[in-house]
Order: sequence, then C-alpha cells, then structure tokens
Amino acid sequence: MNNRRRHASSLRALAAVLAFIPLLCAPVAKAAAEAAATARKQEVVYGSLDTSGQPRSLCIVNYLRADDTGVFIDYGPYANITNLTDIQSMILGDDEVHYETSAPMEFIYQGDLKTADLPWLFAIQYELNGIAMSAGEISGGQGHLLIRVGAVRNPAANPTFFENCMLQVSLKLNRNLFSNVKARGATVANAGGSIQLTAAGMPDSPLYVTIEADVRDFEMDGLTIAALPSSFKVTLPDASEFTGRLGELTAAVDTLAANAAKLSDGVKGIGEAASALGDGYGEIQSGLAALAEQGGALVAASESIGGALAQLSEAAGSFTGNAALLGNVPGIKDLLDALNKLDEQYAAFNDGLAAFTGGLSSAASGSALIGGGIGEMASGTGEISSGMSMLANGMAQLSGATATIPDKINSYMDRMVSSMDKSEYRPVSFADERNGEIDAIQFTLRTDPIRYTQYEPEEVPEEKPQTAWDRIVSLFTGE
Repeated sequence: MNNRRRHASSLRALAAVLAFIPLLCAPVAKAAAEAAATARKQEVVYGSLDTSGQPRSLCIVNYLRADDTGVFIDYGPYANITNLTDIQSMILGDDEVHYETSAPMEFIYQGDLKTADLPWLFAIQYELNGIAMSAGEISGGQGHLLIRVGAVRNPAANPTFFENCMLQVSLKLNRNLFSNVKARGATVANAGGSIQLTAAGMPDSPLYVTIEADVRDFEMDGLTIAALPSSFKVTLPDASEFTGRLGELTAAVDTLAANAAKLSDGVKGIGEAASALGDGYGEIQSGLAALAEQGGALVAASESIGGALAQLSEAAGSFTGNAALLGNVPGIKDLLDALNKLDEQYAAFNDGLAAFTGGLSSAASGSALIGGGIGEMASGTGEISSGMSMLANGMAQLSGATATIPDKINSYMDRMVSSMDKSEYRPVSFADERNGEIDAIQFTLRTDPIRYTQYEPEEVPEEKPQTAWDRIVSLFTGE
C-alpha cells in the first residue's frame, strides 16, 4: 500500500514538472520565431506637396512577401498604420510594426510617416506679367505666365536616393486657358485637349524647368513627380580608334619636341660662335686702328727723309759747277748721280707709303662697321637662341601633356559611365535603414492643384402667379 502511494505521488510530481516545461519554453520559442521570420519587401512612397513644392504629408505602402511563418518586424517612424491585406491586427510599437502569419503569404500595409522629409527639396515659383505671386494670388489671373520648378538634393536626407534615382516631372495644361507654351528643360507635347509637359532629371543632378505661356482665368492641375532607381546600363561606343589616333598625335608631338630641342642646341652653338667671332674681330679691329696710327707716323718720318734727300740733291747741284775740280776725286760723280736718282725715286716711294697708310685708315674704319655687324649678328643669334629654347621647353611641355590625353579620355569616359550607370544599385529602405536592402522602391508625389472659382450671383426663382385653387390651398396650409 505504501509503495503504491509513493509511486502515485511520484507520478503526480512528474506530471506537474512536465506541464510546467512548456510554460518555460514558450517565450524562448516565440523569440526564436520572431528572430527566424523574414520577408522580402518593396516600398512605394506617396507624398502630398503644396503648390510651392513643400511636402505636407508622406506615407509608405509596404509590400511584404513572407516565405515562412511567424512574427515579422518591419521598421519605420509611422504615426499610424493600416492593414491593406486583411482584417488581422498589426501592432505598431516604437518605430516597429509587428505582423504574425500562420502561412507563407504576401501582405500589404500603409504607414503614415511622422515627418515629411524627402531626398529632394522642391521649389515652385509663379510670376504673372513679371510680378511674383503665390498660388492663391495668381488664381484666375490673365497675362504672361512664368513658372519655375526646381529640385535639388536635401542635405538632411539619405543621399543614396538622390544619387541613384531618376526624376520625372509631369504637368498638364488646359489648352483652352493656355497658349504659346514654351519650356526650358522640358518637352512640350499635345495630348488631346491638354498640353503635356515632361521633364527628366538624371541621378545625382539637380533639375530645373522654366515654363512660359499666355494664360487667362489661370488654374492648373498639380504637378506629378515620380522617382525610380535608374536601372538602364550605359554602354559607350568603342573609342579605341579615336584614342589610337591620339596616340599617333602624341608620337608626332614627341618627335617635334625632340627636333625642336636639337634646333635649339644648334642655334645656341651659332650664337656662341658668333659671340666668339665678335670677340676675335674686335682684336683685329684694335690692331688695324693701331697700324693706322703708326702709318701716320711712318709717313711723317718718310716725308722728313724726303726733305733731307732733296737738300742733298740741291747740295749736289751746287757741286756741278766745280765738276772739273772734283772730277779727279774717285767715285764722286757716281755718288752725285745716285743721290739724284734716290731723290727722284723716293718721292714715288713716299707717295706709295702715304697711300698705304691711308688704306690702313680706311680699313680701320671699315673694320669698325664690320665689327658692329658681327656684334649685331651675335646679339640676334642670342635672341634667336633664347626663343628657340622657349620653343623647345614649350614643345616638351606639350609633349608631356599630350602623352596623357588618351588615358585621360578613357578615365573620363569611365567616370561618366560610372556616374550614369546605376544598373548595379541595390535599393535600401526609405522607411528605416534597419530594414536593409529591399527589392524595389519608388516615389510618387503630387502637388496641390490651383483652382479658380468664379462666383456667380445666386438665381432667385421666378414666382408664378397663383390660381384660385392655389389660394384656397394656402388658406389651409398657411403657405
């Protein structure tokens, strides 16, 4: 009996323990389920902007596809959420949305954002007849209209959307109200009874549009703004032939630079030789000048000798009358004859000496002119040498600059393709960075329309004359 009681007591204790185990494991299982639940996601951002382009409200429609079951967590700073799939409740916590599924499924919900910050800052300005106006002031206006639309990066927002998304701005104008429509930065097309304007902005670039028109009773629909990641792949034409020709050009410039350097060296050598020639000819000029001075002294000495010979000749003539007396002196007659001949011939010698020294003076004067010409030539060749040196340096710089042109062109083309080709971009969540990469994102925005309400006087119904029966009825009804 006692053994049975002890056995029964043990069974009851074991049953209590086994019953308590699921309670202990439930939070752990729920946490594991929350951690394991994952869903693929797409986001569509809808926004309402006022007539000046300032955002008033934003909401995100989230498309999630759950491949398993459990509790899913989606992040976002939502003020309110709305389940667009079924009537099952969703829990909005601190910037978290909890949703539980019992089977793989797709579900959609809308979240109204607490703030209205977009990746772009939009501005819309209106002018009528040259006067800036607000949307309320310009409503119903008439005259020449100017509308400016601008979109730039919002520095307070995540830059990835501005850098990778293309913008498209569309506007429809009533053909009955607008005429002579022109646009800069947008295309103008006819669409039935409307005029369609469309502008596109490239990723990582601002967008500016100017619209001009003549208008009456001004009113217009709101602008529609769409933004999507740019997914097209940019492929530029093969530029190898062009860069190859540039390679030939750089080779020719290199050759020209080398020849210019050689020419500069040759002109420099000519300049140095001309300078040396000028120095040597200066010495020649100095020697000729010294000879010319000495030639004058030589002529003067020769003239003195000539005078002395003339005196001797006269003295010999005085002895002519006494020739009988001197005839017996041996050799005297020959001496007198030699003196006479010397006197006659020395005059010719003296004339020749004078002509020679005169030639020396002319040569000295001419050598001064030649020396000046050689100096000018040396100076000129020096200037030419300096100019050729500058040319050679310039050609060397040109050669260095053109040598890198093909690489610079290829590098520029690569950068251009990189800035335009966003085919490898993987979008991230606009709602919250904690959601990580998502499958797709797009923005759909619209500005408020500008309406013109014409106030017409209220029509007073015309009273019909009462019949006799009407008057009888009015007695009982009091009407």
